[in-house]
Amino acid sequence: MQRPPFAAPPAFGEEPHGYVFGEFTVELPERPADLAFGIGINETSTSPDGVVFSVSLTDDDGERHDLFEALQENGPWRDERISPAEWAERWVTLRFQTDCGPADDASNDSARWAEPRIVPQGRYLSVTVEPASR
Repeated sequence: MQRPPFAAPPAFGEEPHGYVFGEFTVELPERPADLAFGIGINETSTSPDGVVFSVSLTDDDGERHDLFEALQENGPWRDERISPAEWAERWVTLRFQTDCGPADDASNDSARWAEPRIVPQGRYLSVTVEPASR
């Protein structure tokens, strides 16, 4: 399946290798919601030790909170879902970061994030009730 990813390969080349990240400032909704996203490595990649994907949140007080970390090796996309509900109705900065795997080998680490989005938890039905006229 084709997914619209954005590339975030860890920095490579001369030592030391480094991480890369993208940050997005959003206001989280009032209703409980999750942060959903996909992680993957380009299917033509031959990453020897995988890629570490992580998500952190910086709240409106400037405090950083680690929400997610996973090692993704070559293989299919993984869909993830985490809850930032503790920060509902607040402006936060979400950081999507990739780093080389445990062997610190960034060669062929063709990391990809897919479809990051805020999605409601559960199902919500909005109903407007009006008094019956007599």
